[in-house]
Amino acid sequence: MWEIQNSSLIAVLAVALSALMSSCNSDGQSLAAETPVFQRLDIVDVMIAGDLGRLAFLGPDGIDAYLQLDNSYGSMVISPNSKERGLVFLLPDPITQVAGLCTWKLIHKNQVIFNGNLSILPQTGSGIRMESYLGPKDIIAGDSGKAMVVSIPADPFDNPLPDGTPVWIEERFKGTTESIIDSLENLISWRHIEPETRSGRIFVKTMTGSSPSIEMYTDVSSGAGTDFEISYERNHDFADGNQVIRLKTSVIKDRFENTVADGTLVTFHIENGEETSLYTNATTVNGIAVAKIVHPVVATRWKLTAIIAGVASSNTLEMNFNSAVEEFEAAFSAEGQILSIGPINSFMGQLVPDFTPAEILLNYEVGRQERITIYTRGGYAQFDVKTLIHDTLPTHIEIRILGRTKTINP
Repeated sequence: MWEIQNSSLIAVLAVALSALMSSCNSDGQSLAAETPVFQRLDIVDVMIAGDLGRLAFLGPDGIDAYLQLDNSYGSMVISPNSKERGLVFLLPDPITQVAGLCTWKLIHKNQVIFNGNLSILPQTGSGIRMESYLGPKDIIAGDSGKAMVVSIPADPFDNPLPDGTPVWIEERFKGTTESIIDSLENLISWRHIEPETRSGRIFVKTMTGSSPSIEMYTDVSSGAGTDFEISYERNHDFADGNQVIRLKTSVIKDRFENTVADGTLVTFHIENGEETSLYTNATTVNGIAVAKIVHPVVATRWKLTAIIAGVASSNTLEMNFNSAVEEFEAAFSAEGQILSIGPINSFMGQLVPDFTPAEILLNYEVGRQERITIYTRGGYAQFDVKTLIHDTLPTHIEIRILGRTKTINP
């Protein structure tokens, strides 16, 4: 009984296995029969960017298939332009204009039935665009710094050119031209522009093939100024507080004899006999700085120097100033109300200019002082005592005019 049952079970399993194998063979034959066979017509795997791109396959007519394209920008799926006597695909611009590797797959019913690669090279003929940059725009003469020119040539579709592409670099300075040939490395070409020892403008041009760059230039400026000389001009040597002294530097140059840049600040420093200092500034024009300062009002001696802060200094000059005013008269009116000063004569006996300051120092018994300044007119000056804000009269009065002092009692 057990043997009969086992025999029946084995027979059933054998029939089922036979039916399954028959079914699998039938599906495989059906799948093989449904997969069309294509042969690639074109065998070109390298093209130039911008050229017409075309992939053609010989196979059954009317097959529903599409082409998947992948490049560095992404993926794209296109349908055939023709299904007669096979499949013809025209590649779109976003594929043919991008240099690099493009992979393609011919797909039918979600199955890849053909695949390959297409290398797209950049154009190296006409239409090259030179992206060139030069900087900085200002360098110092000598060995203080450098400029650099960088070139990134690209084809009309903005594809960088391959390494090894020659790049001509040309420099022109004061009528002299220097040219070298460089080559692209890692998509760029670069070169240092060495500064000249003379100031001026360096023009730079780069070129690949017959395509030049735009005009570029960098200015070579003079370096820091070196020590220089100063001089002065004045109309007389009297301390009248009226005339103007003209201070002037020699032509200030750098260590290569280039005239320093316009606008270089020069500070004139003056020490007088009262151990105080005066300052005046000027900026250079064509290397020369000119400043002006008014005569002192008291006889004194000046020591004059000039500096470019932290860079250069000048020689030291001495200027002596004599008193412009000798003795002068001063007296109260009969009523004791008006103080009259004058006539006040200057170094040639002429009356002092109008608005010459006269300083009046009022001294009181309690140790208090009051200082008042009045101005001359026609060589005289007057002071009304009634203008004082109190009734107490000063014990004595000092009058100071252009360094001369006279003391009177009210």
